[in-house]
Amino acid sequence: MNILSVNGIVFESYLSVYLVSKGSVVLLTKGVALDYAKQGICCNAICPGWMDTPINYAHAEMLGGLQHVYDTIDRGSREFDLGHTWDGAPLSSAVGLAVLDLMVSRGLVERVRELGPGFLADVEKALSGSELVREVRGRGLLVGVELVDPRDGESFLPVEMDVAALVDDTALEHGLLVTSTHPQADGYAGDQVLLAPAFTSAEEELAQMVERLARTLEDVEGEIKRALGNTAPTP
Repeated sequence: MNILSVNGIVFESYLSVYLVSKGSVVLLTKGVALDYAKQGICCNAICPGWMDTPINYAHAEMLGGLQHVYDTIDRGSREFDLGHTWDGAPLSSAVGLAVLDLMVSRGLVERVRELGPGFLADVEKALSGSELVREVRGRGLLVGVELVDPRDGESFLPVEMDVAALVDDTALEHGLLVTSTHPQADGYAGDQVLLAPAFTSAEEELAQMVERLARTLEDVEGEIKRALGNTAPTP
């Protein structure tokens, strides 16, 4: 869910740069929705309008003054859209506070602290035989998997293979969402995979994620080995 602005779809004077930034995220939202529709994943955007808060008063002056804004609304729909990216985001802030309250009342942080070590151990065990995996590390339910060239077990994978995208796409085929990164230009880190289950994940769901991650990397490893063939790693 993306929080945008009514200016992502409706133009307004004196806001050229702002219009471009919000309009681009509208297109981003549509693109992501199209990319992941086959996996049953939705991507939406909320485009709230103007609200009567001090941060908006300067802009109201450019439109003819605050009273002019009031009069215009009075002669029109007589309604305010709830929320705007300039108003301190009261709606999203309220949602965030409600989430924090639930995390405390349901002891979710303590639950993650309890489940984390076992989850990490399960991922390590499931991937222990993979020549593609160099290291598994994590904290709580946040687990990272470092990938390497299976030909020597230490070199970065060739950038042109776009392994991060291959992992993400294969994981989706197995019904799993992960986030993968490409090798860095400075040579500090290579391809890595992030698995970040929800704090509310049931133990059965965590076990399913581990199994799907293992199958994902098994498929990816096979494809990488076929692509690399008998060539040697690049020094």
